[in-house]
Amino acid sequence: MAKQIRSWLHEVTDEVTDVFGRELNIDSTGISARNVEGWQPRAASWTAIVAVFVIGWAQGTCIALRIALGSERAPATRPTSSISDLVLSILQDGAIAAIAVALIWAFRQYSGARPVRASWRVNLKTFFLAIDAMALGWLAQGIVAQALTGMFGIPSYKPGPEQTTDLLTHILTIADTAMAGPSEELALMALVVVALHATGYNRWVIVVVAILVRIPFHLYYGWSAIALSVWVVLTILLYWRTGAIVGIILAHTVWNVLLYLPYSINFVIKVVLVGIGFVVVCHRMGQLESEYKVRQCQRRDGNH
Repeated sequence: MAKQIRSWLHEVTDEVTDVFGRELNIDSTGISARNVEGWQPRAASWTAIVAVFVIGWAQGTCIALRIALGSERAPATRPTSSISDLVLSILQDGAIAAIAVALIWAFRQYSGARPVRASWRVNLKTFFLAIDAMALGWLAQGIVAQALTGMFGIPSYKPGPEQTTDLLTHILTIADTAMAGPSEELALMALVVVALHATGYNRWVIVVVAILVRIPFHLYYGWSAIALSVWVVLTILLYWRTGAIVGIILAHTVWNVLLYLPYSINFVIKVVLVGIGFVVVCHRMGQLESEYKVRQCQRRDGNH
């Protein structure tokens, strides 16, 4: 019996290693590993990442850190901005996204990258998978929040949506929230991946840097926001595997906009989207298992 169990575990381990190893080795960025000469390219990548982060998120990070450290009170709802402030915020996010696109193009040109152009089907599948990644990230944050509060008395916060009184302010508030999709995914995810990959850094460095620029301004939720690293890592893997940046941006945008619907409607829609993402995962797992069995048969035939 023990021998059979060991044999079964060995087969499962081999299959998981083979299947996921092949998936993770697929690089849709089109950037080939190469030696980077001189310090200038790497200095340029760090400068680009830090500059974009400071322009877009330095102020929000400072506020979030003060809340997490307890030196500033966490608001019950997100503060309502004036119409002029909302317009400026939307324009700033648009400018940051445009700058990120230009920098991504520049680093691709420098590295001679030939990125995979994701089809609309791939972008659609990635959209649902990115929704699942966000759901898992927020689930992890909720679990960690409960653990920190219950075991150590460390508080977590969950500010509600802005309280707006007129239609124009409400529309602009939703538009401003929606702009987090393109600005964050392009500047804090895609740019980090492309710039560091193009200048010779490995995946571990890329993941750590992406977490460091993505998590701090979410600390107004409390220290439990560190658990959102699950979302950051899964999103990077999706982008690396599919190159479907449009699907990832749309998922982030839709997730944020749904917050302004009544809770029950928001919850039901997200459950449906997460469920579709789960179906996509199951379908892909079935394909990978079939491909693995074909490879096993070919290996056995080759040994005879």
